[in-house]
Amino acid sequence: MRTKLQALEDKDYDLHGMNLPTLAEYIEMVDKIPNYSDGMLLLTGWKWNKDDVQPGQEVGLCLQQGVGFATCWGFKKNADGSFPKKNSSYSINLNMMNEDSHLYDYQDIGTFGTPGFEGTWACHPVVEMGKKNKVGCFRFMPKQEMSNIPDTRFTEGKINVVTYLEGRTVDPTEPKSECIKDRFKSEFSRFQEFNLNLTMGAFQNMFVSAVALAACLTATTF
Repeated sequence: MRTKLQALEDKDYDLHGMNLPTLAEYIEMVDKIPNYSDGMLLLTGWKWNKDDVQPGQEVGLCLQQGVGFATCWGFKKNADGSFPKKNSSYSINLNMMNEDSHLYDYQDIGTFGTPGFEGTWACHPVVEMGKKNKVGCFRFMPKQEMSNIPDTRFTEGKINVVTYLEGRTVDPTEPKSECIKDRFKSEFSRFQEFNLNLTMGAFQNMFVSAVALAACLTATTF
């Protein structure tokens, strides 16, 4: 993993733009908890309409595989319209959620410890792209023997993805994407859930959901 990141940096790739940590960031985090992870990364990337998140509202993303809890990240917009530099992290039982739930109803498990480990997410700052906002986040996967329900090790295969926008706006004339499931019944729910396949990325030891998620969301009115 270090060799691959070094090679990308040597070629002047924008690693943050690829939703990846820099080599220095990767080494710092791995060295802090050497017995926790074998270096496997879970990556996510998402864009949303700026107007769908107003000051005091939150945007986020949750991933779930199997019977484990969903692992989520979120950003709650500041009163001045900016986003905080540090994201929140949540471990949530999706079966306990409904259309009226909020991510911030749950405890932020990222308050202590090292971001990106033990169920928490490390996210790059939210960036503005025209009428959209964009962010990339990553998590180190626990070793197989350390995987547990709050901190599940993901593998290739089917996953549930739940997007969260407090001020989501949906054009009722637009067809509903085939990706969307029916757990959250309303088209105007702040949550929308999808079934996607998690695949190993182009670089060994990176699980990538961003490409599949972007393809799915392109067909909807986000």
